[in-house]
Amino acid sequence: MAQVAPRRDRGVDPSPAAPKRSERTIALDADTVQALRHHRETQQLERDLAGAAYEDHDLAFCDELGRPYQPKWLTKRFSTLRKAAGIPTGSLHILRHTAATLALTANPPAPLHIVAGRLGDRPEILLGLYSHLLPRSDEQAAQALAVVLDDKPMTTAAA
Repeated sequence: MAQVAPRRDRGVDPSPAAPKRSERTIALDADTVQALRHHRETQQLERDLAGAAYEDHDLAFCDELGRPYQPKWLTKRFSTLRKAAGIPTGSLHILRHTAATLALTANPPAPLHIVAGRLGDRPEILLGLYSHLLPRSDEQAAQALAVVLDDKPMTTAAA
């Protein structure tokens, strides 16, 4: 998936926006993979309909002519959808924090270093931001160690 960089003079630059070190491979659930495949099929139809007018920048998310979305348009569209969903506040960037929070507070929680890797952050950065969400991690570590030492099945209590 390509990423684009905003430019002051002409909207966006379709060349890679992030350094090579920020590229990563992440696992996706089956529903997300299916949704992306459906999106790709729709995109292929748009490409066929646009013919020579289609600008192929190898983008996963672009307008019907293959052009990168303008950052201001994305911000406005997100705001419209957020309000329609009844979510009172929040920017597009808040989705990153929401993803981290949901992963770290799931039952069982995703390991912090895995969440950090998916977001492209170091674990210590995430620990500083989200440690308040992990009040039971010491209890969970103690229980996991007891299971190994006592050869007992591990139980999960509600947080």
